[in-house]
Amino acid sequence: MTLAPVGSEIVARHREPYTLRLKRPLHTSGGVIEEVRGELLRLEAGDGLVGLGEACPLPGVVTAAAARSQAEEQALLDIEAQRRGVPIASLLAAGAALPDRVATAALLTARHPADLAGEAAAAAEDGFGVLKLKLTGVRAEDRIRLASVMDAAGPGVRIRVDANGCLTRSQAPRTLRELADLGVELIEQPLAPGDLDGAANLRRQGLVPMAADESIHDLASARAVLHARAADFLVLKPMRLGSLRLATEIAAEAREQGVEVFVTTVLEGAVGRSGALHLAAALDATRPHDHGPVHGLATGRLLRHDVATGPDLVSGHMVVPHTPGAGVTT
Repeated sequence: MTLAPVGSEIVARHREPYTLRLKRPLHTSGGVIEEVRGELLRLEAGDGLVGLGEACPLPGVVTAAAARSQAEEQALLDIEAQRRGVPIASLLAAGAALPDRVATAALLTARHPADLAGEAAAAAEDGFGVLKLKLTGVRAEDRIRLASVMDAAGPGVRIRVDANGCLTRSQAPRTLRELADLGVELIEQPLAPGDLDGAANLRRQGLVPMAADESIHDLASARAVLHARAADFLVLKPMRLGSLRLATEIAAEAREQGVEVFVTTVLEGAVGRSGALHLAAALDATRPHDHGPVHGLATGRLLRHDVATGPDLVSGHMVVPHTPGAGVTT
């Protein structure tokens, strides 16, 4: 994709720091997250157009440099899309017909099984067909938590889990066999990000489909995962990659090798999530077949307040803006 050289036309830059608190603490194998801090970026072009971007670094997940890069690129894409009278997704999809909505999973954040059950039942009632649960790394605890989610969600809802690299080579096969017996859809990042040999060996056992998440932070790392055949899916986080355009390049290379991708957000505000949504819509528009993995874009529902309005979440789907630009208002 070639953009018009808008960088030289930028006449003003405005950065606005923010703090977003979560409705409840998010427990992961790497720690507990109660709030995120970032900044909104506004770029003003000489012709009066304003582009929005967002930087949301997250320790151990998203570097400050990648977040700033993502904010800058998205703001420039926003301006270019407005100039051409199309949504950002159209630029990323090279003109392919965009879907009206994108299916998304719901991330569950409650710690205790009873609370998880209530959260899972509510998400299923809201129309989510896929729920995601983070593992703690404690097998007995995770079995109880997962069983409570499955019982509450019902048989029509698929469950995926995210290990965030907390499993060891020795414990992973047993854990994945238990997940397979329970009918889990897939597991994200079962082993440490750098253990591609271990991941490849685990994948060859064919226990549960595996997605590489933290292992993917640039083009070289994505290629390394693909070369090692260490994953069935690649998880693309635009905020961590620092570029929507790079994410489309990685997706194209993965698909050439028969590996599908899906897009997830971290805990960024509505501006950053809108970029991820446009990427997901573009990838769905250019998918070589009708069905693929559900994206993970609904993290806005975890926040007490937000930095902007939009994109809309309806019955487990994100509504794709078809207006020029990003489709969010501040």
